Amino acid sequence: MRVNIGSGAVPQVPAMPRGPSAGLMPGAPGGPPAPAMAQMPAAPTPADPPLFIDWINGAELQGDPPPREWLVPTMVPSGTVSLLYGDGGTGKSLIALQLAVATVSGQIWLNKLPASGPVIYYSAEDDRAELHRRLDAIHKSNSTNPANMGGLNIADMAGKDALLATIGKKTGALNPTPVFDKLDEFAGAIHPKLIVLDTLADIFPGNENDRAQVRHFVGLLRGLAIRHQCAVLVLAHPSLNGIASGTGASGSTAWNNSVRSRLYFERVKSEGYESDPDARRLKVMKSNYGPIDGEVAVRWQDGVFIASQSPLTSDNEARAERIVLDLIERNAAQGRYFTTLRAPGELVMMPGAEGLSKHMLKRAMERLFAADKLTQKTIRENRRDRTIVSALTSDR
Repeated sequence: MRVNIGSGAVPQVPAMPRGPSAGLMPGAPGGPPAPAMAQMPAAPTPADPPLFIDWINGAELQGDPPPREWLVPTMVPSGTVSLLYGDGGTGKSLIALQLAVATVSGQIWLNKLPASGPVIYYSAEDDRAELHRRLDAIHKSNSTNPANMGGLNIADMAGKDALLATIGKKTGALNPTPVFDKLDEFAGAIHPKLIVLDTLADIFPGNENDRAQVRHFVGLLRGLAIRHQCAVLVLAHPSLNGIASGTGASGSTAWNNSVRSRLYFERVKSEGYESDPDARRLKVMKSNYGPIDGEVAVRWQDGVFIASQSPLTSDNEARAERIVLDLIERNAAQGRYFTTLRAPGELVMMPGAEGLSKHMLKRAMERLFAADKLTQKTIRENRRDRTIVSALTSDR
């Protein structure tokens, strides 16, 4: 035995068992008792799983309800997702950018006053140079100072990976991308009144005809709108069927069913004929919280869209103009001409007049003359000069 010299203490040596059990292992039959096992701590009780249903007791919903909040009254509600469809080249990105500037500057947009506050404009279609050109035209039209546009935050995503979700390979479920998380984080920092996402084709990774994927994606965007109490406006292109039918829709009906508001920005045509290339119409196709079938007459002027002070040409008027031009061109090709005075009475007798009255044809001719789509010219016929009506087809 080793002794610690100098300490004065002698180590205690366990007593060896004596008697019949000597030499036997502790716990063995006839041997000494086994030492008591240390008490192991009990395994922690797993926490209750999180609840994914936020229950509301009906008795809590008493008193005056909170007022409904709009970004644009009766058109774009706050706290949810709206869709703005527009044919390619119609100008939906421009009119959405005008809304963004009006929201930041507190100015009128198409005769309506939007809520005022910061804006996030997520641009995956137009690059920096094009955005600069458009903003310059907007500022000149509105007399706004670009130096005061600090509240307009533009994400320049043109030519980049702008997807806001990915599809899981095994589950097929949509998952937010890091870009979505950054967008969400930035929105939490600036508290925007409006988030514009331009366009749907650049941010949605799934099949637009897949109902489940569509509803899940709109749900992600709705969560963004709810968390930050802002309007989320998604710009999209309609399908060919949507254009032909006039609904402006595309893909699964889940797009229309999942959003709370849907707008359609379209050119003004009648049976393919466009009497005014600068005229547009912004129509409310769906509104869960306001009236539907409302529309705003809009005209492109000096690089921006302005609310038209005069009513748009009606479908019947556009149809009458198309018929007048067709009949005049068709007869001219056969060597038959009309004078300004007699043309309405002669055109009305033709099968191609489609039952329109003489008065409607006369009024259509007056509008076409004013729009420089009809003119008068002198021809030599039977040794005499004759002034006839001629169609200017360069714009058709």
